[in-house]
This record gives sequence, structure tokens and C-alpha cells, in this order.
Amino acid sequence: MLEERIAERAERNRSVTAGLAGMEGVRALAAAGDADQKDNAAWSLLLIEFRVHAARHLELAARYTALHERAVGALADVLTELYARAGVDPPQPVRALAQANFVIATGLVLERQADPEALSVGDRAPIDVFAPI
Repeated sequence: MLEERIAERAERNRSVTAGLAGMEGVRALAAAGDADQKDNAAWSLLLIEFRVHAARHLELAARYTALHERAVGALADVLTELYARAGVDPPQPVRALAQANFVIATGLVLERQADPEALSVGDRAPIDVFAPI
């Protein structure tokens, strides 16, 4: 199931960003991810539970790590393309940006269990919370 989900998300990310560049594409990714998390909150929680379980079992952790690396790599590829289309350098290495996305997304899932409106910014993507003023 996780392999299918990673492939689906990678394809969705490519589709969402088709023809976009730079921060416009990053915002589109963030909005799509936010909508996906809200629409599939149970999956998001299950994935967190699985990650914790895998962390306690070395063989499973190795398998999960390989799958997670595919997910991070696929997102990094999309980010690389977005910045290349914009003709600008990313603010940080794209792999670090992709990893930060997963860190924030995981935290947001947990935070929204306590506050369903956490980081809700109307019709704007949650990434805009971090945008410079």
C-alpha cells in the first residue's frame, strides 16, 4: 500500500506542478498536500503509526527507509524542476527542502489532532505562514 501511495503522490505532484515554476509551484504542492492530508487524515495517522512501529524493528525500518527515500527523491525531483523552470537557485538544497516538507507535514498531522484549524490560512497554502513579510 505504501509503495502505491508513494507512486500516486509522486504522479500527483508532477501533475499539480505541470507548467508552474518557482514559488508558484511550491505553493501548489503545499496546497495539494494540505488538501490531501485533510481528505485522508486517517491515512496520515496510519502512516505515522507505521513509521513509529518500523523504527522499533530493524528489518522493517530498513524497508521503510528505502521507500521513504523514494518519496523524498521524487519530491526533490519535482522541486528541482520547479526552480529550474524559474531560472533561480533553490534557497536550500532540494533534498533538504523535500525532507523539511515531510517533517512539517508529519507535525501538522499531529497538531491537527489537537487543533483541526492549525496553520489554516484561508484559501492560501500553509507554506504562506512561513513566507517573508
